[in-house]
Amino acid sequence: MKKLINLIFILLITISTKAQKSVEYPQLIDEEEDYYANYSNEDYKSKYHQEYAFYYKRTITKDGLSKSNKIKNELLPWEIIKKSNSGDFFNQIINSIKVEDFGDDKLNISMLYDLSTEQLKEFQQTRGIVTKEKLLDLLRINILSTKINNKTNNKEIELGKYWTTFCCNLVPNDNPSKEKFIYYNSIKSENTIFKNLSGNITVQLELPTEYMVKEITKNDIGKIIEIAENQKIKLIEFVDNKVHFEVLNNEKLKSEIKFTNVSSNVKSIYMPKYFYNFFRLNPKMKYVEFEKEYQKFVDKEEENLDENIVYVYSFEGKPDKFFFL
Repeated sequence: MKKLINLIFILLITISTKAQKSVEYPQLIDEEEDYYANYSNEDYKSKYHQEYAFYYKRTITKDGLSKSNKIKNELLPWEIIKKSNSGDFFNQIINSIKVEDFGDDKLNISMLYDLSTEQLKEFQQTRGIVTKEKLLDLLRINILSTKINNKTNNKEIELGKYWTTFCCNLVPNDNPSKEKFIYYNSIKSENTIFKNLSGNITVQLELPTEYMVKEITKNDIGKIIEIAENQKIKLIEFVDNKVHFEVLNNEKLKSEIKFTNVSSNVKSIYMPKYFYNFFRLNPKMKYVEFEKEYQKFVDKEEENLDENIVYVYSFEGKPDKFFFL
């Protein structure tokens, strides 16, 4: 029996987004980031092994020779918007969105859009497509509500907590002109006859048409900078393959960060400011000394939870700028 599930969607097309006492830190130590190379098996079992190798060592070092042969020079979000016909893409999404079969235990929402010229050329040359439609990375999907009943027993269907994306199927298979993007969830109710469902799903779709971006360079070191979401950060380090900054007012970072001229393998850690200060002001400690001092510090500071957060980013390559958006 054909499903009678209606899709109600809210379309939001425009999103606008924008990029204590001073402590003098010693310079970052110049060494490679292979922290585990000289560790013994006993070191791995140590009480504060992770704090030493993963947080402490990353916080106090940089790699002056950092480079990558796999620099990912992808378009930034605002460049994608400028280059692409986002209105046409968004219209194709909202005009094609529907619920369809995806197995007896899945609820599937699908959307269709035209293949780009680049994708069509790739298919002609390789009979396959690896390049993804870049606008799809910017599309945001939010399921606001679901009310779906099994008409056989008149009971409401229970869905899983999270929806999953699948990208993408070619349509048609032999000579494709479109791609199908899939957003699905698992049906938790037992003995559900999937083809005998009815109800409503309220979907919110968002695609930005412009960005407000804050560009950060090495000239901003030591400055307090206002970024998106009315947050302020203080740039602590921007050297070689490392960026350190503090988010003020006891908040976690809400903005997205984009780096240029680095590999795709960007690593980040964050920690309370008092831990960051302890790490930076005590460089070159061996593990045995670190464990002893760190335990004292934890005991002393464990009640100090009202602290700013410091973020440390590591990457392959040496960017001269990055962006908050």
